[in-house]
Amino acid sequence: MMKENLRGLLKTKESFKSEKEYRESMAMSYSIFKDVYDNPDILITPRKDKKEEWATFGSVVDMLLTSSQKEIDDKIVVNDTVPSEQYKLISDYIIENNFNINNLTDIQIEECYNNTGSKVNWGIPVKKQKILDNCTKYIELIHTSKSKLIISSDLYKEAQLNANTFITHPWSSFLFMSEVEQKAQNIEILYQYKIKYILRDLLFKSMLDVIIVDHKNKKIRPYDLKTGSDYFRVFLKSAIYKYKYMYQAALYKEGLKAFIKEIPEFEDYEVADFRFVYVSRLKPLYPVILRISDEMHYSFMEIGLQYRYSLPSVQEIMRALKSYLNKIELGETNLTPYDLTLSKGEYELEEDISNNELYYQYY
Repeated sequence: MMKENLRGLLKTKESFKSEKEYRESMAMSYSIFKDVYDNPDILITPRKDKKEEWATFGSVVDMLLTSSQKEIDDKIVVNDTVPSEQYKLISDYIIENNFNINNLTDIQIEECYNNTGSKVNWGIPVKKQKILDNCTKYIELIHTSKSKLIISSDLYKEAQLNANTFITHPWSSFLFMSEVEQKAQNIEILYQYKIKYILRDLLFKSMLDVIIVDHKNKKIRPYDLKTGSDYFRVFLKSAIYKYKYMYQAALYKEGLKAFIKEIPEFEDYEVADFRFVYVSRLKPLYPVILRISDEMHYSFMEIGLQYRYSLPSVQEIMRALKSYLNKIELGETNLTPYDLTLSKGEYELEEDISNNELYYQYY
């Protein structure tokens, strides 16, 4: 098949028909993989979706950049009934425990505050009134919104500002070319592209924010869009380790290579270096792009990080993951971290190379 006839083909090969189908898939995701080495219990009791403000903000920016207006309207409710983070947590706790907000007992009121990390010295009557004032309308809105994401108008405007920077700035606007521009350059841009693939005999899934299919040069370029409250140089230097984005970069690139390999028409296409595109909430004036070279990709896959941030390689986590899954199959429910299990809990202090370098600079 000639390359000019491949336009539109990759979209038809997407592994999942909807985001719901993707979310419900039991395939291993990056969000589980990045923490499973130290916290194997998440394989048995998966954590709930994050409701922190920063995660909500990132989700909204992603939707503004990669979804149609109808999809956004189907997923988001903008309403200034949204309370503070403290009372969001209390509202969630009331819903999860099926409490009647209008008939809370003294014990339930104390539970609401104590189990959501709220440390206040008010008496029961004040606590109860605060819950009624801050949570009643929000809980009603949650019940009527049918699992939609509820955000304040201020947060939505801030997300729009960040999204606009991605779309309009010359350093990143190429990711959002019109269909006419794409055809003129013989490329395709696919958003939220959902794939399923096998790595080291394990089934994985990934949802890539953006991939550019360059038919002229036979390259597929993967990108992930990030927002956060770090200044841009912090993101470029250390965020990839601090937030374990290195595993996302490694899995998404390796996964895309495995996925493409199974499509004969794209057998001579190369997957390019993975790139993160970041806009800081602290200064949303321009994006920065962080490229993961072949050398860094190899390091993430096979070597890991040995000092400052102690992070195992993807290969090491794979070994641990297979060990955890084998134990689960045998009926074990008390899982401990892989390396500590091997050493029976004993750990040897390793020299920090960065301290060594500082020592020689000083003397």
